[in-house]
Amino acid sequence: PLLLVTAAGLVHVQFGNVNFPVVFQLLIGSIPGVLMGSRLSTRIPTFYLRVLISVLIMLSGIKLIDFI
Repeated sequence: PLLLVTAAGLVHVQFGNVNFPVVFQLLIGSIPGVLMGSRLSTRIPTFYLRVLISVLIMLSGIKLIDFI
């Protein structure tokens, strides 16, 4: 899958379909979030992680419905 995603990404870059300022803004939050999340996920009990993820998905769905 990684090879396929890399190839598809390069094709999008080649055709100019990548908005690099947006990509960089997303990376600014994504990289620290991934690092912190991976460390926290090993320290928080599984039950609380499931509850937290469930609440976040539910809130995202509510926000999406409210947006429509």
